[in-house]
Amino acid sequence: MIHPQEIEVWYVLPSIRREMVRQLKTDLTQKHIADLLGVTEAAVSQYANSKRASKVKFSSEFNKELKRICKQTSGRRIDPFVGIQKLCKHLYKTGEICEIHRKTDNVRTCCNVCFRK
Repeated sequence: MIHPQEIEVWYVLPSIRREMVRQLKTDLTQKHIADLLGVTEAAVSQYANSKRASKVKFSSEFNKELKRICKQTSGRRIDPFVGIQKLCKHLYKTGEICEIHRKTDNVRTCCNVCFRK
């Protein structure tokens, strides 16, 4: 079994970056996006062309939140890393992280690993 934190690192964070790149490319240059997200311009190009992080698809609710965060990021009202943290918290809050975990690691239906106190 893969740990939830590994799911975040291997699947969730790259997928969030992919979606952020798609949102931000309408307003910012590839170089600016790379600088904002702390990745290379080549990575930005791969995210934009779905050559990287293509396994995870987010819910429409998550995508609305992501779009809001991207507007704040491109307007420099929020640091992109703070935005990414908020998006990760959103996945836990809504339980969407469990769906991603199930799809990427064949986890049983009700594991509750992420929510144990």
